[in-house]
Amino acid sequence: MKYPLRPLVFWPTFLILLAAVIASYVDLTAFLAVSKQLNTVILQNFSWLFSAGSFAMLVLTAIVYFSPLGQVRIGGEGATPLLSKWRWFMVALCTTLAVGGGFTRAERREERTPPFATTSPLATIDSQVLGFLSAPL
Repeated sequence: MKYPLRPLVFWPTFLILLAAVIASYVDLTAFLAVSKQLNTVILQNFSWLFSAGSFAMLVLTAIVYFSPLGQVRIGGEGATPLLSKWRWFMVALCTTLAVGGGFTRAERREERTPPFATTSPLATIDSQVLGFLSAPL
């Protein structure tokens, strides 16, 4: 095997995933209730940490970019990039759109709401306008 399996990394993660899959098959309602409660607890207690971590990574990226470390070419002086900057941009853009679309679709499926459903104040205005426009003359 070219890259040996690291058991201390693989098995705990795999067993947690397997337990989650089995729990969702045994009792989906209870699994969703527990996972929603865990999500709520994590977000209530650690949302500040997620925001601070994101900001710290942004600052670190700026520091590395403007420091001499930003001039280091990974692979050595003669290394050439596999993709052009335009292709890297397109990969990042498509990945971001795909992940965002996937999460949005999964969220809407869980909530059982139709796509583009909204609870904004404009929704009532839109329904009033559409009702007015579709009224018989």
